[in-house]
Amino acid sequence: MTSNVVNPQTETEHADHFLSLSGIMRVSLPLMIGTGIGAVQQCMDRLFLSYLSSEALAASFPAMITHYVLVCFFIASALYVGTFVSQHFGAKEWRQVGAMTWPSLFLALLGSIISIIAIPFLPMIFAWFQSDEIVTVYMIGLCTWYCWGTLPTILMAIWASFFSSIGHTKLVMNLSLLAVLCNVLFNYMFIFGNWGAPELGVVGAAIGTVLAQSLIGFVYAALFFGRKNRERFDLLSQWRMGFRKMKVFLKFATPHGVREIIEILSWHFLFMTVAHFGTVSLAANNIVIGWYFMFFAPLLGIIQSVSIGVGHLVGAGRYDDVPRVLRLHLIIGIIYAGIWLVLFSSMGKVFVAPFIGGDSEEWQAIADTSTTVLLYAGVWGIFDAVQLIMRSAINAAGDVLWTFIATPIAYLLSLVAPCLGLMYIASQEQSTLWGIPLVELAWLVACASLLVLSLVFWYRFRSGQWRTATVRVH
Repeated sequence: MTSNVVNPQTETEHADHFLSLSGIMRVSLPLMIGTGIGAVQQCMDRLFLSYLSSEALAASFPAMITHYVLVCFFIASALYVGTFVSQHFGAKEWRQVGAMTWPSLFLALLGSIISIIAIPFLPMIFAWFQSDEIVTVYMIGLCTWYCWGTLPTILMAIWASFFSSIGHTKLVMNLSLLAVLCNVLFNYMFIFGNWGAPELGVVGAAIGTVLAQSLIGFVYAALFFGRKNRERFDLLSQWRMGFRKMKVFLKFATPHGVREIIEILSWHFLFMTVAHFGTVSLAANNIVIGWYFMFFAPLLGIIQSVSIGVGHLVGAGRYDDVPRVLRLHLIIGIIYAGIWLVLFSSMGKVFVAPFIGGDSEEWQAIADTSTTVLLYAGVWGIFDAVQLIMRSAINAAGDVLWTFIATPIAYLLSLVAPCLGLMYIASQEQSTLWGIPLVELAWLVACASLLVLSLVFWYRFRSGQWRTATVRVH
């Protein structure tokens, strides 16, 4: 078999990229573009659906987030493969890179099976939203197809994390661009019945997404199981070793996945709260979330960058360099989020206009509400960037148990409890509190919750306990 030895100088130089702003940008910029273009896909889905009706637009985000809630444990747990790959890659333990990738693939298969089993229960799940009947029907149709497409969704995320962790960020960017292009074309075909395709309306958006992800998944599979990876990481012979090491993988990945469930359920609870405020608030919230994804998706590139950098340095035993890496990523993240805050606050009407489907009083109310909520989303983005970057650094060092414990406590006290109060107020047929619309209060609560999390993670990192954690397996 071909030698798996890699030039040590090359690997050291790659880790050193994370010690300067210019080096971080060389690593993170392709990741930001790759993840950012994914937000364009979500935005285009909502834009196409807004051409059908306000009800179709209102159903889009709840359907997507509900599917993610169903499978987020498997997605988040499987994605923790990036930490294993980064630390073993930084330590130049090539066979372990291959062995510790397999457990994530097994989890992807299990997550797909459970997602499909959940399909018959979707009507009961969406009944909790108490939305208009037609909106509920659209939610069920969209989410059903998302469930069928769970396997390619998780596999794409795993392989993107794998290739990013070994330094192939431009490859991930290019495949992300191709995935979005395919998704837009398929949506144009199946939503409106163009180019000889059947006109499927709302569910056409989900079908287009599933087809695009499946296509790119095949490309990723060909690259992942290609000759170079097979020889470098002894990939094919490691699948049994990967199965035996599933217990070790789950020791770290399970808290990561459970924490993701708790976090997503908390935010899902926030959006369910908004659904109680009526179709106008829900549609406006979906518009804002669509644009927030445009902000958030490139931020994921920065988050992945800090995770890769910390993983490489921890694997190499260079703990003293980690605070500098975190500090530089925080600078980049805050500047990036600040730009979006300025755009949201000064150009709100421009952002909202493409989603307004008419001149009726309802559409005007949606436009006005969306413009106001965008300002809160900009503030939310600042706190979100800080808490996610800090949490990713802690998790990348292997300190997942602490974030698993701290996150639900913070969300329960600072997000869920206030939202319960807002839902009660809405049940009393009130639309405002202290003269402030309830949908705005919900976003104020969200901003305060992320501020709390930022302080919690800052405290943990300053304690230095992450220095004693590692995920490396021998």
